Amino acid sequence: MKQYDTFIIGHLCIDEILNSAGEGEFSIGGAVVYSSYAALAGGNHVGILIKSAPREKMIPYILPVHTEDIYWLRSDSETTSIRNQFLDDKHERRITTALAQGSTITVAELPEGISAKIYQLAGLMKGDYEDDIIKVLAQRGKVALDMQGYLRVPDPSTKEMVYHDWDRKQEYFPHITYLKTDAAEAEILTGTSDRREAARLMVEWGVKEALITHNTEVLVYDGKEYYTCPLKPLGLAGRTGRGDTTFSAYITERERADIPQGPGLRLPAGVAEDADTGAPLRATGRMWRRSQTSIITESVPWKRFLTSCVSSSATRSLRRGSAGSWPASPPSTHRRLTTPFFPLTGGGKTLRGMVLNMALGRFPAETAAFLRECPQARDMDITFSNELDDGCCHSGCRNPSAEIARAIGMNYAFALEFIGLAGPQDPKG
Repeated sequence: MKQYDTFIIGHLCIDEILNSAGEGEFSIGGAVVYSSYAALAGGNHVGILIKSAPREKMIPYILPVHTEDIYWLRSDSETTSIRNQFLDDKHERRITTALAQGSTITVAELPEGISAKIYQLAGLMKGDYEDDIIKVLAQRGKVALDMQGYLRVPDPSTKEMVYHDWDRKQEYFPHITYLKTDAAEAEILTGTSDRREAARLMVEWGVKEALITHNTEVLVYDGKEYYTCPLKPLGLAGRTGRGDTTFSAYITERERADIPQGPGLRLPAGVAEDADTGAPLRATGRMWRRSQTSIITESVPWKRFLTSCVSSSATRSLRRGSAGSWPASPPSTHRRLTTPFFPLTGGGKTLRGMVLNMALGRFPAETAAFLRECPQARDMDITFSNELDDGCCHSGCRNPSAEIARAIGMNYAFALEFIGLAGPQDPKG
């Protein structure tokens, strides 16, 4: 029997993010992906059941766990895909459209031979799960449920997401330990805009603990007391995935402490506050003081940087052998930085080295803090860093190599690989 602290179940999602001007990009994510990073950062042993079309071969490279802890399901339809069209620069208003939805995850598809303390249903829209999966999982452990996976429904004609009440909530709520909604979802479920009253009703209907997020606070009610933690987000850009990581951080900490104790509420609040694109490693530093297991972060909106840092290309390590060449394929533990550091041997001394993608050198202060505070990184003798420059516009015409080296008390050597020429569309020429 394979045992996990958290077993997360959900669909891979291909996100299309458009700003108010209609400009955007595609990214790979989904609640199951974001939640897994937060749970692992909190120190949990994590298993993942993820569903997609078979062509999505990147799954092992975007998830933070060992491949043997990934349970893949074939979607009989497309891989889930969602478009988020933001209507203002503050990202307060958006139109969410279901471009595609993967096939339902059924009870019959649950893997055998595993157990978990918490089974987290990280859904994206109605139809992601067979309803009875809640009752089945509740017989095996605690169930944590994000209500968006049961309330968000694609309109049959426009495919825009609309919210409908869940008519079976009172049947299934008694089987749920941790329930998460945002303020709007709580009102749809309960009919009241009063968040405390909404949380009280959800617990009255059977939920053990109700968590409600709002742009001003995180609120939890356990049937006895209300607990709140105020929020002052650093920014609203990149807010997609913020609720997923907040909930996952909460249930991870909640298994270790009572609500008022330790970081039980402060940590998920910190996730929500720091999950902005401008400070990718700010929240991460706090996590290293708690977790000694993996180099990951809960700050998912900058997921391109995260994917680069945690994927196989960023965690490969030099092996003594064929003139210091890279392994032909990444080691099996390529997404965890506890074991893949292979020593460099020569001159009578063994050196510890790692490779780190520096995300175009845009965040030298945060990167330096990461290298200082992460236990697995700070003991390195050599860090081989790519995506650094000297005096180029995308890094603010700075020298990130020098700044990072100075901040962590190390020497540095910079070598030019190529020069990228800006096109006429670049505002700096």
